[in-house]
Amino acid sequence: MTTIDPSGAAVGPRIILSDHERRILMMAGEGGCLAAIAAHENTIDRLVQLGLMVRHDKFNNVISPAGQAYLDGLESDLDRLLRRLINGIKAQHGLKDGDDNPFVPKVIEGENDAS
Repeated sequence: MTTIDPSGAAVGPRIILSDHERRILMMAGEGGCLAAIAAHENTIDRLVQLGLMVRHDKFNNVISPAGQAYLDGLESDLDRLLRRLINGIKAQHGLKDGDDNPFVPKVIEGENDAS
């Protein structure tokens, strides 16, 4: 399967990561280096092999530009899915943009302080 970016260009085969692989990549995306030891060794080795991380040595593995693009794509997908969910709930309840959300409790001045 080939992934298509918003411009319509094919960006290569879609990479499917396990939950553990995504967590490791997200930790790398926060900055710093990760060591390929213990429970992370095989995972980091695979991420390096996929080009999502760069290995300087066994103890210094960092996210690659491709890895950052992968994380950005995950975030974009999540935003798109949340937008669909919110719009579906609004449609189901006959709400339009700008309407008060009946599912969020109102703050009554003096009774429910929002702070």
